[in-house]
Formats: sequence, structure tokens, C-alpha cells
Amino acid sequence: MPDVATIYVIGLSLTIIGMLGGGLFWLGGEFREIRMRFKEIDERFREIDRRFDELRGYVDGRFNELKGYVEGRFNELKGYIDSRVNRLSEAFSSYQEFFIELLMTEGVIKPERAVIAKNEARRIMRLATSTNPLTKENGRDLGSYWIRIRMI
Repeated sequence: MPDVATIYVIGLSLTIIGMLGGGLFWLGGEFREIRMRFKEIDERFREIDRRFDELRGYVDGRFNELKGYVEGRFNELKGYIDSRVNRLSEAFSSYQEFFIELLMTEGVIKPERAVIAKNEARRIMRLATSTNPLTKENGRDLGSYWIRIRMI
């Protein structure tokens, strides 16, 4: 007949094994639920990422539209200003030519000098209304060059 201590140890062992089995079964269920929640969270993040990508595309599109509109309007304004400056330049050149012809008619300057003066006046106005051939970097370099000269 089995000894009481043996029965006690077997009973205690079965109880512990049962508790461990139940605890492991319960933990397995909890871990399963945690995995399911993580899957739900991952799916929500994927949805949020998709919406952000859609929003980014929409914002980029609108920004490019606005950029194109502003650039177009700026070019229109630049064209308008250029045309006004050119008209003013032409008017000033015409005035200079008239004045030189008047001086020539009055005998103040000789006809060959009048031609030279008209050509020079046209050249100066053309130079004044032409685009600046210097870049911003050239301007900075020239500015620092003049600063160094002043220090000498």
C-alpha cells in the first residue's frame, strides 16, 4: 500500500501541474488576445499611413498648383514691368534724339557729332534696360572686393 507521503506528493504534484496547466492555458489566451490587439493596432496604423499618403498627395498637388499660379502671375508682372520700362526707355531715347537734332539744327553741334551722340544715347539706354549679366554671387564678390579696397 502506498505510503501517505507518496500520496501527498502525488496529490500536490497533480494540483501544481493542474494549476500550471490552467495558468498556461489562461496565459495562452491572454497572449492570443494581445496578438489580436496588436494586429488591430497595426491595421489602424496602416490605415493612418494610407490616409497620410493621400493627404500628402493632395497637399503636394495643391502646393504645385499654387506655385504654378504664383509663378505665372509673377511672370505676367515681370512682363508688364519690362514693357513699361522699355516704353519709358524708348520715350527717353526719342527725347534725346530730338534734343540732339535741335542742337544740330541750331548749329550748336556738327551733324557728324550729332550722329555719334545719338548712337551713344541709344547704346546707353540699351545697356540701362538690358538684364543684369552678373549673378548674385558676382555681386557679393564685388561687394567684398570693394570692402577690402576701402580697408587698404
